[in-house]
Amino acid sequence: MTGGTSSASGGMTRAMKRAAAALAIALLLALPGAANAAVSCGATITQDTVLDADLDCDGNGIVIGADGITLDLAGHSVSADGSSILNQGHDDVTIENGSVVVDTVGIRLQGVTGNLIRNVSLSGLQNGIEMYDSDANRIVANRLSGVWLRLQNGSDDNVIRANTVLAYEGLIWLVGSSGNRVTANVISNSQETGVVLAQATHTLVSRNDVTAINGGGVSLFESHDNEVASNVVHARPNGANPIDVFGIRVTGSHANLLRRNRFFDTTTAIDVASGWGNELRRNEALNGLQDGFLVEAAAVGTTLLRNYAQNFGDDGIDARSVSTRLGHNTANGNGALGIRAVPGVTDLGGNSATGNGDPAQCLNVAC
Repeated sequence: MTGGTSSASGGMTRAMKRAAAALAIALLLALPGAANAAVSCGATITQDTVLDADLDCDGNGIVIGADGITLDLAGHSVSADGSSILNQGHDDVTIENGSVVVDTVGIRLQGVTGNLIRNVSLSGLQNGIEMYDSDANRIVANRLSGVWLRLQNGSDDNVIRANTVLAYEGLIWLVGSSGNRVTANVISNSQETGVVLAQATHTLVSRNDVTAINGGGVSLFESHDNEVASNVVHARPNGANPIDVFGIRVTGSHANLLRRNRFFDTTTAIDVASGWGNELRRNEALNGLQDGFLVEAAAVGTTLLRNYAQNFGDDGIDARSVSTRLGHNTANGNGALGIRAVPGVTDLGGNSATGNGDPAQCLNVAC
């Protein structure tokens, strides 16, 4: 047959196509979608859920009960005496778009992978976001006020990015974990250190902006093979009674690289208290109360290359450990010496110092 729209042996008729399209639409409509839900306190959710009201709960608030779901707070608030939002063991979950008031724990993740927490505002007491034994999760673009974010117990390969952390006890804390990335966060706190690594390894702390009113910028305690790079640490002036604020402090920690960080108005920019094989490279420190870069006697094998210290109250660089190596550092306009080193340090050459209070400019290295 010629001239027709179809043949008995070839292709689908228009009617068949219309029927197939209608069936496809019906199947699509039958798929589960996000429920705009009147969720009650302590409820376990097992599908995509959009919260339709605030919750103020005794016990837990909302419990995640399935993999791969999204909890959209839709601008609402969850508060609870227990965990405001609890996920134990469910992967690929998203929690977003609202606020959490922290009485005990705000959001707790335990034994999970692939979760995303974003655009959530948390405030209250201490335990804002806690993660235990959880890997490859993302905590992105949240606001924490007066509460901390803590990863611990082998929580590895997570990303903490572009969060704002504010006020008393506002800090990011990584304990006993490895391979995490803490990047591009803004931290302003009045009591604690901005980023704390305790028994953490292979962690990148990069491009964070920290205003430290007390405490300091970044602390490494018994933490090895980490990189702290391109961060900025400011110390807010405290009038006639300045408080001790460090930029980075290294204690009992080995083989860490501290590079291209900038420090303004800290008491000491970088203090290597103890540990071995740490390297300070291309850091810049301006306007401090004591030493710019301090290597204490208990530190072993610390290397300082191409660092810059200016306008510190004492020395620009103070190397008190005989195993320190110094090369191509610059220290200008400091209150005492530009570079003070104990006898026996290794002078790699290229160090320079001008305009410092002590006319000798450098001690036990050539400048």
